[in-house]
Amino acid sequence: MARLLQVFGFSRPVRGATLTFQSLAVGGVVFLIFVVRTNKEDSAAAPAKLVCADSAFAFALAVMQISYVLANSLILRQSAEMTLREVLGANFVLAGLMGVAAAFTVVALTTSTRAAGYSDLLVPAAAIIVLP
Repeated sequence: MARLLQVFGFSRPVRGATLTFQSLAVGGVVFLIFVVRTNKEDSAAAPAKLVCADSAFAFALAVMQISYVLANSLILRQSAEMTLREVLGANFVLAGLMGVAAAFTVVALTTSTRAAGYSDLLVPAAAIIVLP
């Protein structure tokens, strides 16, 4: 039981970090699409740095989301004595995995060089916001 409480204590700061990186990653996408696109006077270096930072925030979000899902899965398994298959079918696990996939999609789309805009980042950014 003491181990369960340690895992639960770890889960709360990880959730806070998840929400922080979620805000930074989606905010970076929105900034890229609506501010950088409309401001033609910026140099090419500023958007490149912003894209790199947004990619890092999305990667950190994916890591934190994985940690959060693992911690809550351990809590659920030990407290309810569920099997791994039952835990993997829980809604928070499925939503967390979709959030991880959306975060890695943002990472993949921001690492490539592009001549066009960043409007294709709106769908994974919306998925990051919609999924808990």
